[in-house]
Amino acid sequence: MVTVWEERGLRWRASASGATRAGYEAAISRVLRHIATEHPGLKEIASDATFTQLGLMARKRGPGRPKKTTAPPAA
Repeated sequence: MVTVWEERGLRWRASASGATRAGYEAAISRVLRHIATEHPGLKEIASDATFTQLGLMARKRGPGRPKKTTAPPAA
């Protein structure tokens, strides 16, 4: 938490600094990769399968959304 002075409201306000999902995901990923580097027996901990199970990586579900088609002109 970071305390910030609000000039407009003339008061102190606590704000969550950097506490975003993306920030946590990146930090967890770095830690797991570091562990895998330092301990080769744990190299699977930095695999795509582990990241997917932890929700750090999306599952590969195919080519994506179907392409939009244009509607035929109204009669």
